[in-house]
Amino acid sequence: MARVLRVLGVAAVAFTSLATAETYEPAELSARQGPDFTPPQLLQVVFNASELFGWQLAGRAIKTQEIADLCNNTQAVGHGKWAPIGLSPLYIAEPSCELGSARLPDPQAIHNGAVVSNTNIFITQVLNAFNQSNMIDDLTYICKNIKGNRLTPFGINTGHFLEVICGAGRARVPSPPNNTPCQLSQAQLSDFKTTISDIFAYELATSSATADQAADLCKTAPRYAQRLSAQGLDAGVVQKVLCSVKQPLSNNEASAAISKYSTSAFIQTIIGASDVPGWTSWLCKNMDLQHLNAVALNGTVVLQQVCAPDAGRAGRCV
Repeated sequence: MARVLRVLGVAAVAFTSLATAETYEPAELSARQGPDFTPPQLLQVVFNASELFGWQLAGRAIKTQEIADLCNNTQAVGHGKWAPIGLSPLYIAEPSCELGSARLPDPQAIHNGAVVSNTNIFITQVLNAFNQSNMIDDLTYICKNIKGNRLTPFGINTGHFLEVICGAGRARVPSPPNNTPCQLSQAQLSDFKTTISDIFAYELATSSATADQAADLCKTAPRYAQRLSAQGLDAGVVQKVLCSVKQPLSNNEASAAISKYSTSAFIQTIIGASDVPGWTSWLCKNMDLQHLNAVALNGTVVLQQVCAPDAGRAGRCV
């Protein structure tokens, strides 16, 4: 039976997904906030980003013992470094625990799990990227103008994305999803692959607590190249980052790098998602700085790039 996926906008709204997804009840979110209140939409991004990283780690494994360790000893695997930068060891562990350690996971299973987590991240960011006073109109515009076949290459489950966004905007889900003959360029696809590889690499590099551990990640990187490539990451980019980290990253250094590339991934996805004339101009006019910041994005950078005079070039056919 399909689980119930809850993606948080201003309020918690329940949606049923045929995709495998984690269930985050509002009460659970509140219980995990601790004494310092964390906005629920930010927690939603954190939980899904942690789970996405967990799928990627499980897909990277070359020994079944690594899967077992990720499930049972996540804090030890990360040397206690992941929680301080905002990642959840509980949700990092979840994919490995779900997969089990009887055998190495099939790359397709890793891809499917990663798409669910990545889609949930993007949904939460889009639901919270705009001024809430005009949210229904904004989400209706997105529902009608986003192009399904331009979302898929960014690791988004188009059908589920439209189900949630169109539902929140009280608009009919396009059937079939709006598509366009204008495909993404190879440069766009390559840039995005580099970006998501950078995110993974810095999350992995953060686990080093000593210079020797950092050196070991660099030295052993080639062993994991095939498994990383099989799940759509650029193993060369990952190795380059790992080998550039000579000393343990501080929490600020790690957070800054992950924020930089996560923001870049959002920008590339939202700009590339439509070829409708005026798409980026509309985004520039309607996106809200504070709401972008509230979902783990650098809102200033998002608006600078979306509002740039040539921002719409990515949507044009060449």
